[in-house]
Amino acid sequence: MIRYIVSILFIPFVMGCGATANDQQNNADVLAFVNPFIGTGSHGHTFPGAAYPSGMVQLSPDTGLEGWDRCSGYHYSDSSITGFSLTHLSAIGRSDLMDVMLMPAVGKIKLNAGTSSKPGDGYRSRFSHDEETASPGYYKVKLKDYDITAELTVSPRCGFHRYTFPASTTSHIVLDHSRHYATDSVQYTTLNVLDSCTITGERKTKGWGEPGEKYRAHQQLFYAIKVSKPFNASIAVDENFIKGKTAAGRNVKAILNFETSKNEMVLVKVGISPVSIENALENLLTEIPHWDFNETLTQTQLKWQQELAKIRINASEKIKTIFYTALYHSLITPEELQ
Repeated sequence: MIRYIVSILFIPFVMGCGATANDQQNNADVLAFVNPFIGTGSHGHTFPGAAYPSGMVQLSPDTGLEGWDRCSGYHYSDSSITGFSLTHLSAIGRSDLMDVMLMPAVGKIKLNAGTSSKPGDGYRSRFSHDEETASPGYYKVKLKDYDITAELTVSPRCGFHRYTFPASTTSHIVLDHSRHYATDSVQYTTLNVLDSCTITGERKTKGWGEPGEKYRAHQQLFYAIKVSKPFNASIAVDENFIKGKTAAGRNVKAILNFETSKNEMVLVKVGISPVSIENALENLLTEIPHWDFNETLTQTQLKWQQELAKIRINASEKIKTIFYTALYHSLITPEELQ
């Protein structure tokens, strides 16, 4: 066993020293050997969404919040998406996080997600794996019920959504703070509409395993949301719409309403922090000060190329896919950056 461990640790060193200029001239090819869908079926507990190497944000679709196989929020066997949340655990086998979930929609406003057996009863949408793609730092899917294309990318502490809407007078985005894994719980959330493009707040949750487990996480997260298109916000507490621009409680939701033209893109940036709302706003301003989704995606992909290309292997495409996907998964564990 000791001999095996030493060999594994020595291989990257040998390959790094023996790498030629030809080996290093195009780091971009390593991204082609990462398949984020590996591990999203069976008992893998991984997620396919956008992540940054050792970053705070893992922006990914949530397909279900019940059953052990969905403790990362996503399972390949599912056929509907409830929304896109900002934090996830990968391959842990325990549940937690799934903070600041957003879901774009058109038509009648629905405050609940509905069920996988009856997705039309809520704001969730059906999707097909044929219209879903993922690579390091990027995720894309077509929400069939709304004819909306959702794209996701990230920076170290921020998530970046790009939604392409159809023409509609009833376009909206659902912000649902009440969503959590079945055996976890929401302790407290706040929501403050600062202006027609900005929302801030915090979310406290209690998770990590089944009720009664000795060790459970108490997590506090602050967030700041910026939307590229002005919205008219409707806030609901305990399933009832209220007046005003602020709300607090365990079951807090907001509907961001606006009109869209055909193929109009609405961008949403979300910064998070374990420290304060001010720090979440600072992270957003520092890391994504613009509205260029492609620029953020490019920078994140360059970072992934840099990290993954530190190790070069000479193997079949199948082995390269296994190796680089495993290396990728080792670098998407949430980190408490500030």
